[in-house]
Amino acid sequence: DIYIINVRFAGDIIYEKHFPETLSEIEDTAMPGMILQPIVENAVQHGIREMLGEGMISFTIEVEEKYIRLIISDNGIGMTEEEINAVMQGKRRTESGSGGSGAPGNSNGIALDNVLKRLSLYYNREDLLRISSEGKDMGTEVEILLPLKRGDLTDVSNIDS
Repeated sequence: DIYIINVRFAGDIIYEKHFPETLSEIEDTAMPGMILQPIVENAVQHGIREMLGEGMISFTIEVEEKYIRLIISDNGIGMTEEEINAVMQGKRRTESGSGGSGAPGNSNGIALDNVLKRLSLYYNREDLLRISSEGKDMGTEVEILLPLKRGDLTDVSNIDS
């Protein structure tokens, strides 16, 4: 829960949420459990914790024709393209360094790797999670695409950002 995380960091995190006016069209959408908490914790631990100034985490839900887009973004230290690729390929386990899902000393990227695996197993797809960052000190954005119905999402490779 973001409020518990905020207490741990002395209330220096601003949390914003942007949801559709009604969530009724997505109430019955199934998704694997525990996919959001690790992403938010990574945003705090690796994006905001080491930065100067006030951290911000934003959670957005966008409902489109056949899928739901969940977006968690922060205004933290950002990630390089190499760091993003390492995380997405599951190679970020033993390295240390900076980055939204990387490891500044006390983590090894297993939480995000776990989210990737659970999404893949649940939907039988490997392209439902994207990480983007404009670079150093530009924040990180993690986007998850969930089919409104388990079989509805046939190809997300051409979906506009």
